[in-house]
Amino acid sequence: MSKIELKIMNATCEGNSCNNSTRFKICYADQGGVLNAKCLELYDTFPINDKPINYQRFDTVMKPFWGIGLTVLPFTFIIYINDEPLYDSTDRPQNGTTMVLTFKSDTRSFIQIGLTSECFDVQNCTGFLCHCYTKPPTVTVPHSKAGAIGGNLTIPCNVSELYSGTTIKWFKNGFNTTINIRENERFFGGTNKSPDLTIISAQKEDEGNYTCRAKNLELEGSSQPVYLSIFEYPVVNVSNIEPVIEGTNVTIPCYVTPSSGVTYIAWDKNNSTLDIYGNDRFGGGTISSPSLEIYFVEENDDGNYTCQAKNPVGIRKSGPTHLQVLPDIPKVHLLGIEPVVIGSNVTIQCYISSVSTLKSVTWLNNNVTINTSNASNVVNIFSNESMMSASLTIYSVEKEHEGTLICHANNTAGNWGFSKPVQLIVLEDIPKVFISRIEAVNIGEHVTLSCNISSVSKLKKIVWYKDNIDFNLNTSHTKDDDRLSGGTLQSPSLTIYSVQQKDEGNYTCKATNTAEKTGWSNPASYSF
Repeated sequence: MSKIELKIMNATCEGNSCNNSTRFKICYADQGGVLNAKCLELYDTFPINDKPINYQRFDTVMKPFWGIGLTVLPFTFIIYINDEPLYDSTDRPQNGTTMVLTFKSDTRSFIQIGLTSECFDVQNCTGFLCHCYTKPPTVTVPHSKAGAIGGNLTIPCNVSELYSGTTIKWFKNGFNTTINIRENERFFGGTNKSPDLTIISAQKEDEGNYTCRAKNLELEGSSQPVYLSIFEYPVVNVSNIEPVIEGTNVTIPCYVTPSSGVTYIAWDKNNSTLDIYGNDRFGGGTISSPSLEIYFVEENDDGNYTCQAKNPVGIRKSGPTHLQVLPDIPKVHLLGIEPVVIGSNVTIQCYISSVSTLKSVTWLNNNVTINTSNASNVVNIFSNESMMSASLTIYSVEKEHEGTLICHANNTAGNWGFSKPVQLIVLEDIPKVFISRIEAVNIGEHVTLSCNISSVSKLKKIVWYKDNIDFNLNTSHTKDDDRLSGGTLQSPSLTIYSVQQKDEGNYTCKATNTAEKTGWSNPASYSF
């Protein structure tokens, strides 16, 4: 087998620098000739650049990579093939210049070796560094990446075999579209010093699959595609809400646009995060239902609420909205009352609205509490539903019941509600009396004059008058008394038998009740 050895500045690969079993060695040393060797060890015959090595081939391959060298002291490359040296002497290359040797075997894959000069100044050149590329680079990128419209973003590209001679390329949506970074003012990176791709002021059209490729001479590796998503920052708004009453439910609306891509919703109260899931009085606050629901509102729920939304590019908050919680004071409404007559019954209706359950309903008359428990003729009725109707009934109304009535209610929240005052007017129990009209009656016929009486108190006496003269039917004092009947408590109407001409005149009915109140009908004039 052939043995190939590269010597720089007459340095040799001896001693412990190389493995004794090495069949193929490439070494370099510094300018001073001090032994500083590194070796590449192989076990097979490796022609250079697909052909058996010879001086002429070596000369033509290496020179183009040297470029324009600095005019300094010359140095010599020596390649040994089976102990037969091949020489090439030239000026020292400038710093960073690379020349490449490619070795291939009949039984193994090829290996490329890059030799890079390191001249920091013309007096201190350390010869060539040897980069041996034995395998393609491994290139990795994230599985996905997100950016905001108008923002800057960087897609990382990690390369396992990254050297000064490594070339980096980025592709979009497959390998047919190469990103020309140098000609696009919004794209940066893609070099061996900075392989990551940076996009300035990202736009929606930048979305897509991106692939990073690294190449060391002829050996290259590509990443899996990374999908770049471009989002707008979420815009979050909440609505102003009306004050709410303790014990009721309230929804604080939250609107998030765009809603696509939102990964998280949260609510703050007075700049502290609400534990929505740990409190069974709270609902909502989710991606599908971002609005906040509060059940059975309490006084300590009063405060400033803020909705926040997160998507892959960031978090945004709404402005605050204030929730004002009002105490659960019962609302009490007392209906108006028509005047009532002494001795009659009256029911006063009171309507109550309370979120909390009612505990009691109390009535005031002229600012004095009506003690319904001790009054045999007063009854107070109410229910304990959320919408309630309380009523006060007074039987056999007396004059002392007249006055200003107020209904007030107390609930389990410990609050009192009062109605507006309503006046109860008690009227004297004066009988209402009126006489019914009759059709024309002929002389000699019978006629009944009906006396209709309305009285709360029991009637005590009925009296008929003709032309303001008392008939006094209960005492006989005329010869015509046998033609008249009625005018009693049992039969208050007046009946005249065999009507005569002298019966014409004005008739009046008077009623007196046990309250010693008297009522008169209007006079009724009859002609026969």
